Amino acid sequence: MNRLFSKKTIGLSALVLVIVVGLTGCAALGAVPTAAPAPIQSSAPTNSITVNGVGRANGAPDIANVQLGVDIANTDIGQAVSEANQTMDAVIEALKGMGVADEDLQTMGFNVWTEEVYDPATGQSTGERRYHVSNQLQVIVRDLSSIENLLDSALAAGANNVNGLTFSIDDTTALAQDARARAVADAQARAENLAADMGVTLGDPISAVEATSSDPMPVVQAAGLGGGGGAPVISQGQLSVVVQVSMTYSISQ
Repeated sequence: MNRLFSKKTIGLSALVLVIVVGLTGCAALGAVPTAAPAPIQSSAPTNSITVNGVGRANGAPDIANVQLGVDIANTDIGQAVSEANQTMDAVIEALKGMGVADEDLQTMGFNVWTEEVYDPATGQSTGERRYHVSNQLQVIVRDLSSIENLLDSALAAGANNVNGLTFSIDDTTALAQDARARAVADAQARAENLAADMGVTLGDPISAVEATSSDPMPVVQAAGLGGGGGAPVISQGQLSVVVQVSMTYSISQ
């Protein structure tokens, strides 16, 4: 009796096991649906083209930035500092005499360093040290007609280095607006040509983005300080403001 009951129990368990396995197989074969990948959305409108336009407007500079300074060397550090200070005071007074305002004068650096003194005949160190004192000044020149005489006055007062001379435009609003209008016109022309090549009809602009607007850049590089006596020869040249726009237009067949 126990043996018969055990066989029936085993058979029923096997049947249940088969049913469970079958149901599990059905689930694995597709009873639980998988999510489909989401479609990629395009940011650009359908039936449209996008073009880039560039506009450039030139103008004469109306401001100059000059970096000049005084370099003094002496074996006595106190005398080197004193001489550098006196010379820079004379340079500043000369610049003010040329009409430069106090707010347009700014110290950019004051440095002191030493060097070993070597005997030129033997190449051996003499044990002596030479002290260098450098005082650098940034000058904003708003009257460009005086730039050459101003530099000449600074050099005559004792300035012995000029590290840079750059020109700029104080207010670029009007030039930027001109360049922007040119950029839009350039984009329109590009869109018309592209639509014609594609055989479609160009519609109205849908969107416009100003991509970049650059600071004034030189059209003609300004000349450096001229050699020889007299005031240095300076060429101001022209500066250019560049604006780029990206425009999207609707199209139709």
